[in-house]
Amino acid sequence: MQKTEIDEIKQFLAEITILLEQKAQYADCLYYHDSSQEISLDKTTKEISSGKDTGVKLRAYDGWQFHEYGITGFDKNEIKEAATLLLKSFEKKETKEVSKIIPLTIDTQKINKHFESQIEIPVSYIPLSQKIQDTENIMNIILKESAIVNCRIRYDESTEIRIFVNKYKQLSQQIGSCTFIISPYIKSEQGELRYHYKAFFANGYEVKQKISTEEIRDIISMTKKIAKADKITPGKYHCLFSPDVTGLLAHESFGHGMESDTIYKGRAKAQEYLGKRIAQDYV
Repeated sequence: MQKTEIDEIKQFLAEITILLEQKAQYADCLYYHDSSQEISLDKTTKEISSGKDTGVKLRAYDGWQFHEYGITGFDKNEIKEAATLLLKSFEKKETKEVSKIIPLTIDTQKINKHFESQIEIPVSYIPLSQKIQDTENIMNIILKESAIVNCRIRYDESTEIRIFVNKYKQLSQQIGSCTFIISPYIKSEQGELRYHYKAFFANGYEVKQKISTEEIRDIISMTKKIAKADKITPGKYHCLFSPDVTGLLAHESFGHGMESDTIYKGRAKAQEYLGKRIAQDYV
């Protein structure tokens, strides 16, 4: 999205906040736009998908509580109508005592800023056919190694745009991200199927430049080592991890175990701790 278009949206949302504050003590608007494209393939399957999601959330404070209204898409007439409906949800001020109004602490410093991630090669410059071909080429190079029985490659790209406006602030950001995840599969000496994976990240399609011939050789080499690795005997161990591995362990072992769908399926260790204290007060 061009900066001029973002500025136009800011100006329109500023007009909506003025409309809402005719009755509201405070109001703000949040615009969001997400777009993505995914390519996933291995020896037998190829999946390509894309998606877009745009919407606006209006919020107004009547002195006692916040009222919210969300709509999909960005149609100015619909947003104006939503603002009118939002105001109708307010209780009549005459029925409230002024002494009961709860003031909000709002930062009144006026700021108008825009952040945009620096991208060397915008994904829009690269045709889908080339993205598919690049992904297939990486897979085929890895599959030339006879020990590798399969290889799954996943390419993800996304653009997130957020615009927040209230009486004092007009803040916006546009963030792009690209990821290649490479997962070769190999049989262990015991005949088990094992795998290795490595991810490459960048703001734009320059991510492809990070996947060199040397990187691919290292991925294949590590996969072969995993095939020969001994299994750890189940039990409790004292472990010392680097900061990166500590974060990964917390995310995979504990983070996913606290998700409601995992608990619902009976697969979460966190289920044993529901309703119990698990940390110090300061946590």
